[in-house]
Amino acid sequence: MNNSRFKIQDSKFNNSENFRYNKCPLPFALCPTPYSQPPTPISLLPTPYPLPPVSKGFTLIELIISISILGIIVLITGSAMKAGFRAVGAGEQKMEALERVRTSLKIIDRQIQSGVPLSYLSGGDLKYYFSGRRESLRLSTNYSFWSDKRGYVIVTYRVVTGSDGKKSMFASENIVGINEGREAKLLEGFDDIYFEYFFRDPANAETEGEWITDWEAAYNIPEKVRLRLVDGTKHLSMVIPVRVLSIEL
Repeated sequence: MNNSRFKIQDSKFNNSENFRYNKCPLPFALCPTPYSQPPTPISLLPTPYPLPPVSKGFTLIELIISISILGIIVLITGSAMKAGFRAVGAGEQKMEALERVRTSLKIIDRQIQSGVPLSYLSGGDLKYYFSGRRESLRLSTNYSFWSDKRGYVIVTYRVVTGSDGKKSMFASENIVGINEGREAKLLEGFDDIYFEYFFRDPANAETEGEWITDWEAAYNIPEKVRLRLVDGTKHLSMVIPVRVLSIEL
């Protein structure tokens, strides 16, 4: 019975000591609390304001992976932009080439339709300036693609084969009686460029006529001229009427 009384007193004593320690205004070492435990660390005490998480930074592997992913993204983006610029450039070049062909064909059409039967004296005979071959054509016309020239001009078209096998057409002009002239490139990059001339026997006007590549008649002019352009599997043909009358010289 006495032992239980002492245990109860010890329990009360411990409770009172804990109470006194919790109320002690002095540091822990100076408080008379032989039965109390050391204070709880501040970091473990409950607080209404959560502490900010501690940043650990990036590891070397994470940096290497991030830089690698960024490099791949930049490479893909750069390749896509380069391909886009190439496509735009190729489209512009194609449009420019088509516009140049259209303009050149318009010039050739106007010059041939505006042809006039001018003649010159050769060995005591009068001959037309008109001369037609498969890869060359010469005629007199009153239309010049250089606007500063007035009057009749002699225009010569000639086809030249380049080192790559592609053919180009050049046109030169000079005023009648003046040898000096200008030359310009009208067409280029074709597999073949050639002229054809519609021949009809003047003694028999009822014949159907035929297309020939060399015009041998020196005293008349073909009714029509056909220009053929070949680019791979594409074939372009343009028939140009000659608006002049044959004259017996």
